[in-house]
Amino acid sequence: MSTTVHIPEKILVGSISQGTTSVYSYWSGGTYDGAPLSYQATFEIQSVSAGYPNYYNNPNLYNANDIEIGWQFLLPNGSWYDVVDIISVNNDNEVVLIIKDTDLRVLTNDSLNDPPSNGPIESTYGILYPLLNGLPQISSLAKFASAFPTDSYWVDDIQAAATNYIAANGTGGGSGSSGSNGTSGTSGTDGQSGSSGTSGIDGTSGSSGTSGQDGQSGSSGTSGSSGISGVDGSSGTSGQDGQPGTSGTSGTSGVDGFSGTSGSSGTSGTSDRYSSTSTTNLTISNVSGDTINFTGEAGLAYTFAQDIVLAADASNYMVLHIVSYDSVTGNFSTTVEKGFGSGNYSSWTVNLDGAVLQEVVVHQELRVLQELQVLMVLQEHQVLQVNRELQVQAVHQAYRVQVEPQVLQVLMVQTVLQVQVVHQELMVWMELQVLREAQVHQVSQD
Repeated sequence: MSTTVHIPEKILVGSISQGTTSVYSYWSGGTYDGAPLSYQATFEIQSVSAGYPNYYNNPNLYNANDIEIGWQFLLPNGSWYDVVDIISVNNDNEVVLIIKDTDLRVLTNDSLNDPPSNGPIESTYGILYPLLNGLPQISSLAKFASAFPTDSYWVDDIQAAATNYIAANGTGGGSGSSGSNGTSGTSGTDGQSGSSGTSGIDGTSGSSGTSGQDGQSGSSGTSGSSGISGVDGSSGTSGQDGQPGTSGTSGTSGVDGFSGTSGSSGTSGTSDRYSSTSTTNLTISNVSGDTINFTGEAGLAYTFAQDIVLAADASNYMVLHIVSYDSVTGNFSTTVEKGFGSGNYSSWTVNLDGAVLQEVVVHQELRVLQELQVLMVLQEHQVLQVNRELQVQAVHQAYRVQVEPQVLQVLMVQTVLQVQVVHQELMVWMELQVLREAQVHQVSQD
């Protein structure tokens, strides 16, 4: 007596791992142009056990290795996807798949979101199953109710969703067996062709109406005769040239204009550069001989055995002795001579010993000179204002008392001399400022 062994239906329970879904391709054309079409996701698969191929239980009968291209993935919310590619099978319970919203059937039936979405739900169990003759193989789905984290009615929801989809899209019926070929019958005789009917007679065309007669053109009037041109008169004789007039008296000389402003200072010459900065995070050391290594700027003129000041501000700084300096990388290796203040800093000024504080003093003197320059410019502006008023008063006075032009010119010259004196004083202050700027530049270079 032979025994028939039932082969369990291939149907797997799985869910998409949280955070592994990404869009793989997009829809092209029409209303939904640019909408997601397929997704790549990592699936967690639950193995299926059964008494096959032997009578005892096989705990790993079906697993992730059994999934094939052409299977379908169904979620309890009715979302329905086709498995179009298998990227990798990581182990018996993990596989990376490409699932496709074929014909955008999920997107176009999403009435709960605006805009609609066809993204698969992560961390929610669904089923993966094959098709047979176009039909989903989910008849044994009820067996897997215990695999889901919810009550068994969830399985009924999946079956209902599958049934609705099949009802809407139709199922593929199985093919019947082919019947035997019958004998060919004899061909019948061709019937006679019927005679063609006679064509109808064309109607006669109506006669055209007669055109009206054109009216006669009126006669043109006669042109008038042209008048006779008059005779040109003879040209008169040229008159004699008059005698040249006497030359006018020379005008008085104008008042000299004001001197132009001084030209801009020339560019500074090149020299060795020492002043720089560092952003190395360091703590001030007051212990003589401590090693301090830091990174400053490259391309400076430092050499070993020089003393430098590494200052965070005027109260917190260290006097260091250079052991070595790399002008390419800007790396300093030094030892502590003296330390002042305390604390940890990451913004430092680097210069030769004594140059940092001197530079601060020179910058303060420079600011004082700039303030003096502003005061001198204001004073010159006031003198020019007075000069204009004196010139206007002098002109009015000349008209009132009929003063000789020489007297008026003397009054104007006196006001101009006052302005020139103020201008010379301003030039002296500007020269002092240039000298101090040059001194500051030399200190910063040293």
